[in-house]
Amino acid sequence: MKRRIADWIVIEKLADVIIAHDRKWEQWSKPAKPKGCLVDIGAGYSTDLFTVIALRWNIKHYTCDIAINKTYHGSHIVFRGPSSEFIKTFDDTPVIVLIDGSHAYDDVLMEFDFFLPRMAEGGVIFIHDTLPLYEKWIDPKSCGDGYRLRQELKKRDDVESFTWPYTANNLGLTMVMKKEANPPYYRS
Repeated sequence: MKRRIADWIVIEKLADVIIAHDRKWEQWSKPAKPKGCLVDIGAGYSTDLFTVIALRWNIKHYTCDIAINKTYHGSHIVFRGPSSEFIKTFDDTPVIVLIDGSHAYDDVLMEFDFFLPRMAEGGVIFIHDTLPLYEKWIDPKSCGDGYRLRQELKKRDDVESFTWPYTANNLGLTMVMKKEANPPYYRS
């Protein structure tokens, strides 16, 4: 399992920082309190990692997949079915979301648009398969055309995004955060 989790090393290394982050200087000296839940769309090796993180922070962990058959821990909430049905039932505040389900642009966009406004302050959405190595991999049975959202995010002014090309099986992992609302001039 170690190698499989290592494929998601970016999330593994950043998760504690993302979960504990608070932009208010006065609160930096206080112990960190989790401010949301974890969501992974598409069960797989990343679900193992999310389980470790959820248990460490004692937070809820949601997984949506059309074929998932197991629950990983006590606060793991499993939804077996398409994400379009899952989001009708979801009512929580995510701090980390991993979108790695169907890989079809329309689904990836729908999931992204659903979760972005619901994210905890400082929360991050990760989108997998956003930088396929070869054109033949944009086939729906491989990486799909979700890479198109990565291209669109570069043009948006309401989010910050960065794509890690050499992690998550070398297929691209795009990290997205909402921009700070009304930042002072020195933070804009």
